[in-house]
Amino acid sequence: MVVEFKDVLDKMLKTYIAKNNDYGDSFTKSLDKHGLIASIVRMEDKMNRLVSLVENGTQKVKDESIQDTLLDLANYSAMTCMYLRNKSNETTTFPEYEEGWYVMDLDLFFDKGYFMRDYVKDDLNRSAYELDDKRVVEVYIKPNGIISYEIQLLGKSIGYGVSGYTLERLGIKKMNGGVADVN
Repeated sequence: MVVEFKDVLDKMLKTYIAKNNDYGDSFTKSLDKHGLIASIVRMEDKMNRLVSLVENGTQKVKDESIQDTLLDLANYSAMTCMYLRNKSNETTTFPEYEEGWYVMDLDLFFDKGYFMRDYVKDDLNRSAYELDDKRVVEVYIKPNGIISYEIQLLGKSIGYGVSGYTLERLGIKKMNGGVADVN
């Protein structure tokens, strides 16, 4: 049993090395940009694939068997653990955000290329105003689990599972008495 387990781990390692060679460190880059939600989305895609393979009982893509999908899931889990371990060793920390009103640099948000529906972009543009030569919008930040946040505008969610790191990169500042703290 131990030998078989080691064989599975060896296959995972070979897959990890080959895919990292092909894709570079795209996984870490996506986690840096979007937070842990990026890992969850990738694993959810693999879970959806697994459900499809089990329910349909057929495989049309070569090299994407149930076992391959399970190994990919295991690799994503291991890579997420490595990412968290490396992040916990960094001295740079990002602020924790309490629930409340914040001001967000709208142009910076759009420049980062975050996906959103057109009606959300329209709502953001309509709600924007000038503050210190920047187009900003007031958003409500709500903790959503241990390390992620939800961004709300006009009572609608415009971002789920964003990390404190992402909020910091978007230039989101706390509102003090209805006025943005831009310091």
